[in-house]
Amino acid sequence: GSMTVTATILDGLAPGTPYIENFTITVDPLPAVLAEIAGNMVQLSAGTFQMGDNSDYFTTPAHNVTLSAFKINKYEVTAWQLNSVLGMAYGANYDLMGVENSPSNTVSWYEAIAFCNKLSIAAGLQPVYSVKVGGVEVDWAGLAYRSIPMSRNEDWNKATMTKSNNGYRLPTEAEWEYACRAGTTTKYYTGDAADAALDAAAWYTVTTSYGPPRTVGQKVPNDWDLYDMHGNVSEWCSDYWSDNYAAGAQTDPTGPSTGSYRVNRGGSSQAIKDDISSTARSYNIMYYGYLSLGFRVVRN
Repeated sequence: GSMTVTATILDGLAPGTPYIENFTITVDPLPAVLAEIAGNMVQLSAGTFQMGDNSDYFTTPAHNVTLSAFKINKYEVTAWQLNSVLGMAYGANYDLMGVENSPSNTVSWYEAIAFCNKLSIAAGLQPVYSVKVGGVEVDWAGLAYRSIPMSRNEDWNKATMTKSNNGYRLPTEAEWEYACRAGTTTKYYTGDAADAALDAAAWYTVTTSYGPPRTVGQKVPNDWDLYDMHGNVSEWCSDYWSDNYAAGAQTDPTGPSTGSYRVNRGGSSQAIKDDISSTARSYNIMYYGYLSLGFRVVRN
């Protein structure tokens, strides 16, 4: 972004006759954003875990999933990071707490993948997502924020992911749950009960009184040093939504091949206790980001 500073210089002029000159200092936020995000990536080892449970139609069937190693950011993407990378006017994304570490929210899935690709290019990494409009790949490096569709767009709905590329991306739904659980098998990473331990770890209705999201990283992290996996803002995943899971053991699943919605996980500051559990699932249309919907990034 840039800012204009007005200087008042009195030297060399008659007393009481100020000389006023306007000049602009341009500040590029990207180096700071790149360093901040890269510095907060946590390496997760490959592993196998039980995904889902059989207590709810949308979380069935419980099944074993084996994942390759990946890195995930310990924090949700902040409003400042989102605005800086997408070239939005500061505050265009709701900065509810008035500080740079407010989580990004009201983010559409289109905006989230644009952020990932533009961040990857700025970092010298391979973009993961592909969107072809009229058969021509989107110019991600030159993409202006206002060129990201704000209504349903079939080309963006059909975005594909080259998961083997080394750039930033959204987690798959399986990666998200694996990261949230951090080796636990309980309802929350704090245990099965909605008790004081959960309150210490999560921004949800009990701790926010149905209020807005809070500054990232203020609650107790899970055992893998990941913050706000329960509550605060619900987080986009890369997968298309399906009402339940395919049966049987899976390795590095990426979800259905088509769909009208994308998955989000974790619940928000306005969610009840059952909607912030490790297995709770939700979905949204891709072009719209409702209040308290954000994301975090992963990479291989």
